[in-house]
Amino acid sequence: MLIISAILLCYPALLFAMKGGMNGLFFLLVGLSLFTLFRGGQVHPKHFDNNAIALAIALSSAALAIFLSQAYHGHFDPHPYDGASRFLLAIPVYLVLRSINLRTLMSFQYGLPLGAMTALLLVLFTSGHYFNTARASTAFMHPIYFGDLSLMLGFLSLFSINLFKRDAPLLISLKTLGCVAGIYVSILSESRGGWIAIPILLTMWLVIQNKKQRYIRLAYAFPLLVVTLLASYFFISIIQHRIDRIFYELANFSNGQA
Repeated sequence: MLIISAILLCYPALLFAMKGGMNGLFFLLVGLSLFTLFRGGQVHPKHFDNNAIALAIALSSAALAIFLSQAYHGHFDPHPYDGASRFLLAIPVYLVLRSINLRTLMSFQYGLPLGAMTALLLVLFTSGHYFNTARASTAFMHPIYFGDLSLMLGFLSLFSINLFKRDAPLLISLKTLGCVAGIYVSILSESRGGWIAIPILLTMWLVIQNKKQRYIRLAYAFPLLVVTLLASYFFISIIQHRIDRIFYELANFSNGQA
């Protein structure tokens, strides 16, 4: 299981640092998972309960829907299965991860902030642009994916604080920096779609921190959140520009200009 632990540690960073790195590690993880599941010639019954079966059906549904659609139209094409197959291949990975020792998964809590900070370092110390746009990204990743994935890793870092046990102050600092890096990269990428999730995720994080004081926390957090959002609009030019573009694009759309 040391290999799986290493993959979970490196996976987020390689998502941004190496073209094809994410796919390579993903297929390696799938292969290891299949080997673990079918080792000895049979799948252990503990891997399959009602929850696992329900999730497996859900993850298979996209590929099944594509197959049924193609069968109905009498035209089969492998290309639409590219994305759907990832969900299908995630089934053995899920089955293995839910059954292994929790300590094996602990490396992922380090990989999350390191991945977000890798994205930030790439923006700061490389060209950090996608083709000819000024939006922060890498040479092989669209700014929307780059910004949204960075934001996701940042908030996963935040949500992982004290997840397995009470974290040391240094680890809390690392995860907090990962969250800040993820949000900052998202802003630099100008991927405004992901920004909608920021106040929602922050509110969720505040709520789950202390259930006994959740309403007190929300009472303080809500006005602070509103002030922060307004300040971000008025004092961060990138955010102001991208938000203003929404109204400009809506006006063009209403005038028949796509």
